[in-house]
Amino acid sequence: MNFDIFDEEYYLQQNPGISAAITQGLVTSGLDHFQRYGLTEGRTKVSRYYNETTYLENNPGVANILQTNIFASGLEHFINYGYEEGRNNTSPDYDETFYLNKYNDVASQVETGTYVSGFSHFIQVGSIENLQTTSFVDSFYLGRNSDVAEAVNNGVFPTGQAHYREYGQFEQRSARFTGTPGSDVILGYGEGEKDIYGVDVTPRPSFLSLPGPDFNNDGVVTPEEASRQFGQSQEFTSSPVVTYSDGSNEFDTLVGSAGQDNFFLGRTSVNGRGFFTGSTTFYQGEGVALIQNFDPSDGDTIKLIIGSSDFDIAEGELGATILVENDPIAIVEGYESSQLTPIEEDFLFYREVTFV
Repeated sequence: MNFDIFDEEYYLQQNPGISAAITQGLVTSGLDHFQRYGLTEGRTKVSRYYNETTYLENNPGVANILQTNIFASGLEHFINYGYEEGRNNTSPDYDETFYLNKYNDVASQVETGTYVSGFSHFIQVGSIENLQTTSFVDSFYLGRNSDVAEAVNNGVFPTGQAHYREYGQFEQRSARFTGTPGSDVILGYGEGEKDIYGVDVTPRPSFLSLPGPDFNNDGVVTPEEASRQFGQSQEFTSSPVVTYSDGSNEFDTLVGSAGQDNFFLGRTSVNGRGFFTGSTTFYQGEGVALIQNFDPSDGDTIKLIIGSSDFDIAEGELGATILVENDPIAIVEGYESSQLTPIEEDFLFYREVTFV
């Protein structure tokens, strides 16, 4: 039996009566209660990343076994067998393929047998380090929705993505979706504004935890705050993020949906003090992004960051092709070049081209 999945704090949040039993000395901890009683009672809310319904849907053989009363729950099967068997489809908020593609060092450790799966690494290490488990960026969503962050901290929702999936996507709340250093299909869903990146993007931690340039101390550095840190009067419109892949060997598909979708084909870099350090155009080289469901009538945009390079729009077999120095970096499916309108803005060290 393996209890790595067990989260003491979350279990007590979901079962408040157990805290009283601990105080009275009837059990020593939530884990003690679960091992002695909760497991056979069929209690399954032991982790933010275990969902009984998801596990049974993804493992129909286990669901059939439950009919024989051999196990009290799918969780009991997971603890006895599923974990060591490398079953990782326990939650809609964890994607094994995404996790291993994003964290190559973890993939190597799985290959050498250090961990039975990426999920094994995540529940032991990655969850503590707040590693990203799907294309949905939980930290971005929680940083902009303090009410959701509080609900997650209190165990009302297991993750920010769980709230977004059930409520936020229908409440016009903004979200960010990002890829990995490999080739990805990134689906941005929801009715609100969405940032969609095919490359691997990670927020710089100092923007979330250190003083300045978060001038209003709301936990989020806005483009305007980044601009103030530069001491420039012009508006700094690119989000202060750090990327760990540039798309040069990636073939990503970026899929929009209802609501405003912002497709990113480049980024600017700032250091820990908020000062500009450079700009990067994604997909230069062999890589290319295929943009689907682009709809300017919904407010959709395509953001291209370039230095002194020239860009062009040409006709392609699948749609309008965006080129930088004659290198195709993106294809807008179903569009002709004449249907894309570029709006250029010149900044001190780079140009931003927004296609609408």
